[in-house]
Amino acid sequence: MSSEVSLNFISTPRILNGLIEIYNHSRTHIRIVIYDSAGPLGDYLLEKKNTKFVLKQALQPYDFQVNGVQNIDPSQYTTVALVPPNGTGDEFIFDYRNVQIPACTSLEELFNVINGYLAYTGVAISKNGGIPLDPMGVVNLIEGANITITTSNDTINDRTDVTIAAAGGGGGFSYTPVAVNTTPYAVVPITGWYMYLVDATAGNITINFPTAVGNNAVYTVKKVDASANTVILTPNGAETIDGLATQTIRFQNTSVDVYSDNANLYIM
Repeated sequence: MSSEVSLNFISTPRILNGLIEIYNHSRTHIRIVIYDSAGPLGDYLLEKKNTKFVLKQALQPYDFQVNGVQNIDPSQYTTVALVPPNGTGDEFIFDYRNVQIPACTSLEELFNVINGYLAYTGVAISKNGGIPLDPMGVVNLIEGANITITTSNDTINDRTDVTIAAAGGGGGFSYTPVAVNTTPYAVVPITGWYMYLVDATAGNITINFPTAVGNNAVYTVKKVDASANTVILTPNGAETIDGLATQTIRFQNTSVDVYSDNANLYIM
């Protein structure tokens, strides 16, 4: 049965004789799995900040150079170890040729990969302080329409707090009201939130929307009059609105919210 053990709690050096897999487990730990033909023999998590990858033979330069020339001879130097940064204390000792993952063709390549693991701190994302995700790359936060993003460093908890807020009074979205009583009426904006208050007393009114491509606006359309005339919602060109060429609002005080999926329009 395998177990996860922190390097700080291992009381004696461990000689690893089985096949070995080493993983970049998270932004804070690497993972070592030792196994044979019957399955895993051990499963360990090592804290990156308390681990260094070194050769075990004496007199071999740590950076593999003698007089500025690469000096690695796999036939002579095969034993490596994961040790605390000060070079003393508990160690994981093994033959680098037993490492199956990562698959490396030389000792130098293995050193480059493992030291890359140890150097990676990454960025973790959590929602409301919950269990973090651990993305392997850059996280780019993009402000949408009427959205603001602010960041602050929390040095006590060793994290960066990101606040995403809606613009406008009272923490809600701000919208722009537009009175409409002529036809056809061409909607122009493709960002923001607009409320079109349509008075169709004099006759049917057609609302023509701009293209859905690249459009992240929200359009609220409301029929405010009591007449039998209608408000006709028409998308751009061959685009559709809820799968149809047009949609119609027939009754007073009926409103719809129109969104784009970057290809067509939809009523929510």
